Amino acid sequence: MNARWQGYVEQREKYTRALEQRCSDLEQALNQRPAQQQQQQQQQQQQLPQLTDEQQRQVDQFLLDQRQKAELAEEARLKVAYIHFVKFCNSLCMLFAL
Repeated sequence: MNARWQGYVEQREKYTRALEQRCSDLEQALNQRPAQQQQQQQQQQQQLPQLTDEQQRQVDQFLLDQRQKAELAEEARLKVAYIHFVKFCNSLCMLFAL
C-alpha cells in the first residue's frame, strides 16, 4: 500500500509541476501579447494613408450619417416589433375571452 501511495504522490507532484509550468507559460504569453498588439497597431497606422482635414471631415460626416441611419432603422424595427406585440396580445385576449 505504501508503494502505491508513494507512486500516487509522485504522479500528483509531476502533474502539479507540469500544470504550474503551463500556467507560467500562459502568463508569459499573456504579458507579451499587449506589447505585440500595440506594435502591430503602430505599424498599421503608419501604413495607412494620411487624410487631409477636409477628407477627415467628410469621413466623419459620413460616419455620423450612417450612425443616424442605423439609429432610425433600429427605431423603426422597434416600432414594428411593438405593433406586432400589441396585435399578438390582442389576439390572445380575444382568444381567452371566448
